[in-house]
Amino acid sequence: MRIVALKSLLVAASLLCLGVPVAALPEFLSFLALLLAMAFGALRGGRTLPVAFAVLLAAAAAGRLLAPPAIDEGFNVMVFATNPGALGTLPPAVAEPMIADVRAELGRHVCDAADPACWRAGDPTVDELHAFSADGALDAVPGYTRRVRDIGFSRRDQLFSAAINRARFNYYGPGNPDRQSLPVFVTHSFPPAYEGSRLCWTGTLLRPFADGRAELLQARDGERCILLDGLRERPATIAYSTGPGQALAMRLDRSWPLAVRDAASRALPVAAVLAAMILAVRLRDRRLLVPALALGGTLLWAAGWDIGNKASALLDGLSIYGGGGDGLVHDGFAREILRAAVAGDWAGALRGGESVFFFQPGLRYALAAGKFLFGETHYFYLAVLALVPVIVFGLLRRLFPGRWAMGLLLLFLFTPAFERMGFSQFNFVYQVHRGHAETLGYAALLAAMAALLPAFGRAGAPPAAPRVADGTVAGLSAAAAFLGGLLLAGAVLVRPNLAPAAAVLSAWACVSLLARGRHGAVGLLVLGAAAVFLGLLHNAWFGGRAVLFSDVVANPNNLKMSPGDYAAGLRALVSLDFEDAAWWRMTAQLADWNAWSDFYRLPMAAVLPYALLRRGGGTALRVIAACAIAQHGMLLFYNAGGRYAYMAWMLSFLVFVAILREDLIPALRARFRPPVPPAVRPPDRPPLQTA
Repeated sequence: MRIVALKSLLVAASLLCLGVPVAALPEFLSFLALLLAMAFGALRGGRTLPVAFAVLLAAAAAGRLLAPPAIDEGFNVMVFATNPGALGTLPPAVAEPMIADVRAELGRHVCDAADPACWRAGDPTVDELHAFSADGALDAVPGYTRRVRDIGFSRRDQLFSAAINRARFNYYGPGNPDRQSLPVFVTHSFPPAYEGSRLCWTGTLLRPFADGRAELLQARDGERCILLDGLRERPATIAYSTGPGQALAMRLDRSWPLAVRDAASRALPVAAVLAAMILAVRLRDRRLLVPALALGGTLLWAAGWDIGNKASALLDGLSIYGGGGDGLVHDGFAREILRAAVAGDWAGALRGGESVFFFQPGLRYALAAGKFLFGETHYFYLAVLALVPVIVFGLLRRLFPGRWAMGLLLLFLFTPAFERMGFSQFNFVYQVHRGHAETLGYAALLAAMAALLPAFGRAGAPPAAPRVADGTVAGLSAAAAFLGGLLLAGAVLVRPNLAPAAAVLSAWACVSLLARGRHGAVGLLVLGAAAVFLGLLHNAWFGGRAVLFSDVVANPNNLKMSPGDYAAGLRALVSLDFEDAAWWRMTAQLADWNAWSDFYRLPMAAVLPYALLRRGGGTALRVIAACAIAQHGMLLFYNAGGRYAYMAWMLSFLVFVAILREDLIPALRARFRPPVPPAVRPPDRPPLQTA
């Protein structure tokens, strides 16, 4: 417990040093490296720990002293049908050209206002002049979005995602403007210290005067720059763009004293965090090899995604999610939760945007915490992504020898070879790009498996035995039991369709622990897993309804088939009535579960009953097989394609590889290896004759 406390204090000190939110890539990478080292490495002894704390605290103080004055920044989306709303509060010389340009752009997009997917639905207006952003949750000046020390963006997803990713802009289909190119504007209020700096932009720039006039400067065909002067009299600039044909980009070339101060104030905390990691952790520890590989592989995938798709900013911004997708809803809910929390509205924060959950309950709260720590970025989910390969390796070590486990990890981390089986880091990165809950839910379930698999040993093994005859670990600490139950609850709250596997794993673990007399461990596991009822408590408290997870269990968009539908489909098959609607529904569901092009996955599903029922081998493999069967059973009735099915196929793949190694390869060797001829005994020699 003392070691855990020291590591937690070091992580907290590094956050204090860097400053929350940690929303710049160098700062985030240094923090993530320290976090992984704390989680999986061993602390040094002696005086190095006090020195590490001192370095972090000194750098925190020095960084704040060196930082140049902050620039107040506010931004928002300009979408309105008739009433421009808060845009009308700007000086007329500023508001009139902006409103006229927006009307001309949005007037080209015509759709039915009665359709909820139409941008005109509900007669939208600009409800506040500047949008709320997690980047400014703690220090934004009232009326602005955040405070910055530099300006530099060339794409909307580097700045405006916090304003665009809101449920009120959840429109899609023909007649709607492109969500990637909505009309936007950004306001800056410069302190006098920036006098003489140069501001460059592409788009339209307005500089208001104190008497109400405004200077309008166009730069639509290329970059244009001005010298910032007279900041005491007119400190504000407003830049805007109204559509796909009008780019918006800005950068600030500061005077060299400001630039040097800013660079030093940013570099010093990063260097301090890295120095603290070197001082506090034994970096030559072999246990850090897998986390280092995981971090490197994850960053490669994220960088590759950004290079290949400029509309997704995994390393440098926040994706602008498509209308009608889950990512937009989760991100919008998370931002509103954080906004309510910092305003002291804890009831609104706990409500989470819905009185009765319709969308997956848990992700919004996790993302809200991530936004508090990392602002309007993907960095929270990138930290989860960096942990996924470590979790996968922890599970692989329970099922395979060391070389097999490492080989499979490298295939998972660096190749998309088994992407259709769900066994690739590529899948997890792709779901982060789309803002889906699968990455967090799958990571929690796999971590629970790695934590609880030590509970599965042969019946009758002594509770304290570290390892049983079949190679599975029989001991399970009290902390691991509680953590495993908590992770199972988290997995189900984030992705309720993981409930079948979670139920199998928790039930089998309890039975196995009870057989060994580990009643305390069972109690802790159940206590952790009881968190799964938080969704029920939320729905009963805020909505007055007893809904366990979310109100989509019987929704026809999710529940595709029922047992009665399968019975009707089989009757149609027996009667050879292939025009029957029930037959077509059944075959469509089975094709969704496994398309003909994925025929190679069927042997992996077929081997699951054998792995569950075979004699010998480890209990852990049977548990994984049972979890996979439970997930496949759920897929026969609910959404069965793509991201919904990856966990079932990933577990099936692991079971298949284990059976291949333990049974099929030895059988093939015995069958085709040439027989070894029996040793030929030399003939006995006659005894020597002596004279």
